[in-house]
Amino acid sequence: MFRLKGWRQALYQLGLAAIAGFVLLPMWGVVYLAFDGSVKGSPTSFRVWPEQFTWSVFQQLWTGSYQIPPFSRILKNSLAVSGGAAVLSVALGPAWPMPSHAIVFQAAVRACLGCWWARCCPP
Repeated sequence: MFRLKGWRQALYQLGLAAIAGFVLLPMWGVVYLAFDGSVKGSPTSFRVWPEQFTWSVFQQLWTGSYQIPPFSRILKNSLAVSGGAAVLSVALGPAWPMPSHAIVFQAAVRACLGCWWARCCPP
């Protein structure tokens, strides 16, 4: 197995720690805001631990009344998102060439499916 030099290992560890920070800090922010009772509106400062720990947000979620948007708005939103994704994939798909290994894999799948089709449906 290849062994890294000390400075390169430290550099990799620093990079992994930065990536972990980018992933974990937003998650911690969501958890922190869910349990902090002192925040009304947008938070103005960052604290590691909530100032007033509370379960009231979750109690309101289960006991309070909330408004459900109408089905037509939900359907329109879903169609807009899926339609936009489909249009973008069709528009931008040919712009990126397929790697050669994907072309070989695609040919192998077609060959296997062709053999399967020939066995299942004799002439």
